[in-house]
Amino acid sequence: MTKIILAPELLEAGLSQTCVAERLGICRRTVIRWARAIQEHGDLEAFLEHYQQAKSGPRTKRKRDQVLKQRIWALREKYRRRCKRHCGQKLQYFLKQEYDLDVSVTTIYKVLAEKYQLRPASLRAWIAPRHERSLLAINALNGLPLSRICRMAAAPPSLRCSPKAIKQGSSGSPDSLSAAW
Repeated sequence: MTKIILAPELLEAGLSQTCVAERLGICRRTVIRWARAIQEHGDLEAFLEHYQQAKSGPRTKRKRDQVLKQRIWALREKYRRRCKRHCGQKLQYFLKQEYDLDVSVTTIYKVLAEKYQLRPASLRAWIAPRHERSLLAINALNGLPLSRICRMAAAPPSLRCSPKAIKQGSSGSPDSLSAAW
């Protein structure tokens, strides 16, 4: 409490905010906040009264009550078929619609983790694999680009080359084949 009283006195004496912060051993930003709050409240006494009330006020309840847990679990059972993916977001929507409750998705997942075993993201990716790649960018035959090989495959049979011809080319190098195309 003495630092709050000393800070405005040192500022009035002409010291900079940085010097005041260094002398009192606090952050410069704290000195700026205190000076601004003292100006807003009018004088130091009003600010100190407000500061004391803010520090000694009742703490808000952070625990999730049992009613909320029961509602989340009930909605999870009710909409089990709909909640296969993005379950928390859907349950958040249903909580808002049915009970007019604003609950964060993180809270919903914490409540669900108490009763259900949730799959980690790495396991979900393993169970539902993404699209497989069908084409490679470069062919294994001497590093020929796939576009050239596709054009060769689309050519009439009389103009197609065998893999040996692609590998060796007409003059022995794969670059000579590009002149024909």
